[in-house]
Amino acid sequence: MVIIAVGNDSQFRNLARALGVEALGQDPRFATNAVRVEHRVELSSRLSALSAAYSMKALMKLLEAAGVPCGPVNTVDQVFEEPQALYRGLVVEQSREDLSQPVRTVASPIRLSKTPVGYDAPPPRLGQHTDEVLGGLKPT
Repeated sequence: MVIIAVGNDSQFRNLARALGVEALGQDPRFATNAVRVEHRVELSSRLSALSAAYSMKALMKLLEAAGVPCGPVNTVDQVFEEPQALYRGLVVEQSREDLSQPVRTVASPIRLSKTPVGYDAPPPRLGQHTDEVLGGLKPT
């Protein structure tokens, strides 16, 4: 799946041209953002059908070459394998006694040289802190 982020009329015309339907970019129902919004259901259906003919990588290559902003919609596993995520150290693995494999979570994107973020505790089990949290509430 690919997200396409057409931000102006020129990019929309580039999208239509890239998908081989240049006339769609000239259609009065889709000529401006305002009218594209009015005809969103029809346009979305047509664009979905046109883009379904491509693999994710092929569609992104085609759109990037046409100057159309786009990006992959990754599964969680795919996110953790992205080269940029790995390079930036955005994957944190922590052990939990109830699981045989480490829990993979997303690291903080904040990078402070003198006070780096620490990851002292893994994500809690479902309901692990419920009594503790609710016990601190006072009845009204």
